[in-house]
Amino acid sequence: MSFNENIVELVLKSDRALIQKAPHWERVPLLEVAEILNGFAFKSAFFNETNGVPVIRIRDVTSGTVETLYDGEIPDGYWVEPGDLIVGMDGDFHSRLWSGPNALLNQRVCKLTPDPSFMEIQFLHAVLPGYLHLINDYTSAVTVKHLSSRTLGETPIPLPPLAEQKRVVRKLNTLTGRSSKAQAELQTIPALAERYKLSYLRSIFTGKQSVSFREENDLEPVSLLLERTEAPEQGRGGRKATDELIPGKRNLGQQSGYGTA
Repeated sequence: MSFNENIVELVLKSDRALIQKAPHWERVPLLEVAEILNGFAFKSAFFNETNGVPVIRIRDVTSGTVETLYDGEIPDGYWVEPGDLIVGMDGDFHSRLWSGPNALLNQRVCKLTPDPSFMEIQFLHAVLPGYLHLINDYTSAVTVKHLSSRTLGETPIPLPPLAEQKRVVRKLNTLTGRSSKAQAELQTIPALAERYKLSYLRSIFTGKQSVSFREENDLEPVSLLLERTEAPEQGRGGRKATDELIPGKRNLGQQSGYGTA
């Protein structure tokens, strides 16, 4: 099913954080600042996994990778290059700055090319998901949801001054870099924790932990404790007389009612 709401009215009455704008920013229909190119209906008979050139299908917008090649006739004007902004027009309406190889733009995927004198492509990439989510939530579906390029073109997006867009993009790139660094460092924690655990166990088994504990708590060394501790008497057969070491413990033979010979 397709989107049947008035996108302008929907945006203006929305209280979602990602749909808001600064008071000094304007709103403009997306089509006024960006070109929208719909994908071409390449014949699936020429799709394969071994020969031809990559073709971006709807599922590739989410994954960021291409699994399908096309070895048929190629019309002009439907290429996607790294850094281009693409949008999936079916399903959940995902968007992506393409980072894969040069590839063909298949149907139900569109490419947005903003006018660089008005709109930074990375700023549009940051802004767009909030509006796509809004459209998605208000699109009824019996089977698969569909987004039209007309709705996309009418979507009123914020248009800050270009210098301000660039400052926002720089800040977002900085935060992204910090996030990536933090994720990389987090992945080293399990290995570091395992090394610390093994080191701690080693110190326990070698007695280092016991020595340091007694020193920190001003307790006498273990060697002196052993010197003044009497060795337990040996029972019959060379076994320790443990019954005498534990006060109140009765002989097992007495508890069970059996005597000794």
